[in-house]
Amino acid sequence: MVSLTHRFFAAVPRRALSLLLVLPLALGAAASATECDQNVSAPQRLHPRLRDGDRFAGLRLLGAVRLSAPGAVGEALHGLSGLAWDADDGLLHALSDFGQLVHLRPRFSNGVLTGVDFCGVHPLLSRAGERLPPAWADAEGLALRNGANGRRGDGQLLVAFERVPRIAVYSTTGVWSGATVLPPALRAAAYAGPNQALESLGESRRFGLVAAPERPLRGAREPALYARDGQSWPVRMEDPRHGGLVDLAITGDDQFLLLTRRYVSIFQPLVIGLERLEVDDDGRALRQFQVARFDSTAGWSLDNFEGLARHEGERYFLVSDDNRHPLELTLLLYVEVMGAAGPAPGAPSSTFAPR
Repeated sequence: MVSLTHRFFAAVPRRALSLLLVLPLALGAAASATECDQNVSAPQRLHPRLRDGDRFAGLRLLGAVRLSAPGAVGEALHGLSGLAWDADDGLLHALSDFGQLVHLRPRFSNGVLTGVDFCGVHPLLSRAGERLPPAWADAEGLALRNGANGRRGDGQLLVAFERVPRIAVYSTTGVWSGATVLPPALRAAAYAGPNQALESLGESRRFGLVAAPERPLRGAREPALYARDGQSWPVRMEDPRHGGLVDLAITGDDQFLLLTRRYVSIFQPLVIGLERLEVDDDGRALRQFQVARFDSTAGWSLDNFEGLARHEGERYFLVSDDNRHPLELTLLLYVEVMGAAGPAPGAPSSTFAPR
């Protein structure tokens, strides 16, 4: 989690965090309901010259919305950093930095994202069934098991936590059901800082659970993906000093799609990137290439994108973490990855360059 305005604004007051802890009580009826009847979205234009369906670099843009709502429901839509799609239940699970699971139902028209309905919220609980204290509730990475097996209601969520690095297994209603073993390199206190630890999580069919910190481990030059069997794959960054790896998704062909972010200050460009990393069956990295690069100085109205999840085929959701700040937005973007097909018409070749 990084605040894009942290140099100029104070931190969230303690009473705001307290509100988030009691929020599930206020939303008990919504959280337990099966209906998703509250629209919490509005259309959002991210670029003045691009429309839904247009090609940009290696992507097709398929809609963007802003998530917000009045009152307690709106409070649940802050700080979203992780996503997982549940095909069996038709729900998009979203994870917040405040230790909550938010259930959303996206709406589409002709394959384009047109809206999102709110379906409920649940706090992540401890092994003892209590709400997690703030330091333990900083949840960042999310992956789903049993989300496409033809049975409703049996999904299991893998949750990666940052400030107290660990990976736990939860029900889709936030009930703790076990811990899982970290990849070997991530078990020691080797992180660059307390807010630069576990950030990304996925589960590959070939390599099992794969996790990644936002920044390189101490002594390393690049961030990397780490599998539980000990294999790892470095990730090349456009700007190693200021760049971070903020999420990953497993593609349809069991490769890695990576979400990166470059942020220095509000006076310099915010750059959000999508990269594809390909690995062979023996774990040898084959190539990494840029799918798309969103630059705030090139007309993009960006925010702090931190969450990525595959929907179906090669279509993906991206979500931004608004840090619970009034000048930042919770955005949900829907795209289709078209592959290494070259730059968009009229774009410079450097926009989409294999490395």
